[in-house]
Amino acid sequence: MKLYKPAIIAMIIAIIPIFMCAQKGLDAPMTKAVMKVYQNLLDEDPEDYETYYHRACEYYKHNEYSKALSDINNALKYTPQSQIFTRVEQLVLRANIYELQGNLNDALTDLITANKLNPSSYIVLYQKANIEYQLGKYVEAKNDYIRMQRINNRSQEALIGLARIAVKENNYGLANEYSDQAIDIDPSQADIYVRRASIKSMMGNYNGAVDDLILAISTDNNNTKAFQELITLSNTNYPAVVSGLSNAIRQAPKVGMFYYIRAAIAESHHKYLA
Repeated sequence: MKLYKPAIIAMIIAIIPIFMCAQKGLDAPMTKAVMKVYQNLLDEDPEDYETYYHRACEYYKHNEYSKALSDINNALKYTPQSQIFTRVEQLVLRANIYELQGNLNDALTDLITANKLNPSSYIVLYQKANIEYQLGKYVEAKNDYIRMQRINNRSQEALIGLARIAVKENNYGLANEYSDQAIDIDPSQADIYVRRASIKSMMGNYNGAVDDLILAISTDNNNTKAFQELITLSNTNYPAVVSGLSNAIRQAPKVGMFYYIRAAIAESHHKYLA
């Protein structure tokens, strides 16, 4: 019986999230069933670029980057040049894979191509700017962050990116200004305090970084990223972290979470009495 590809792929995309919490990994029964359907579709049409793309996404989610790369290469091989937005999606996925494999130059090449195909794509610009930053191409990254601002004048990502560039240019005042502007856009977002903390750490302002991480936890006590960053920062400057937490406890002595975090960090540094 001939498979009706669009309906099958739509059904797969719809049902996968239902089973994500209960089943994990490629060996999970539901995932194995999904991958078998993909293989059946490809057996029927070995040039089915849509199925190659969706299977690449599935491999990517399960950290199977080599298999994902193989599939996305086939997707790009068989996708018509006229399918511009489809090719942009594929190039972005392949750039993600390259980045995770540490192949930043090839990631940037794909993003440059994607940007030419769709110059107004905010996501492409953001990813491209971040790769340029990692490669030390600060002028190019700065230009792309500015372009992001033109697309979205309330872009926190662009402001944080510009702040990082300002640090590299030894313009700490401007870096603080950009990161403060990012906070002002949405002070209720915990992650933005984590990002500003990273800027302060880059400038050696560890006390300020600790204060921001505590603000992130106060804004969202389920923010595990902020907690992990506090632990990481304690390995660089333990006194600053303990001092910041102690100050938070003095200001809010009934918040048990601050005691717990301080105790956990003290324990990780073998300060058992503390």
